[in-house]
Amino acid sequence: MKKLLITLSIIVAAVLCAPAAAAVTSGHKTVAGHTISVSTDANSYTPKARSIDVTARKTGSEMGYYRFTLQKKVSGKWKDQRFSLVGSFKRATPAKEFYIVNHTAGTHRIKMTIYKNKNWTGVKGHVYTPSFEVRK
Repeated sequence: MKKLLITLSIIVAAVLCAPAAAAVTSGHKTVAGHTISVSTDANSYTPKARSIDVTARKTGSEMGYYRFTLQKKVSGKWKDQRFSLVGSFKRATPAKEFYIVNHTAGTHRIKMTIYKNKNWTGVKGHVYTPSFEVRK
């Protein structure tokens, strides 16, 4: 019985500590000395989808300031859409949502811009997710 409880405890701990699955992730990129990755919650969005959820993680505990921008591929070029979401984080951003109802169908990606200052000035660099599809 004791071995069973230990085994179950290990399994529960592994499940609770496992990272959330992300369907599209940028891979890791170093920007200003921090390794950063950006993820969405799916690799395609159907007409029933409500939002595109985006998160980012970084190394280090220094405060980071960011802007998530949804981009759409138009005539072979990436174009910023009119909505962007800003925030600050030390290790991981809270989930941010781009509501599907505000966007058209097509190929999209998320651009994360990292800033030096808390007023979102002084660009340090960008991290991009791979592309994903939005269907309407």
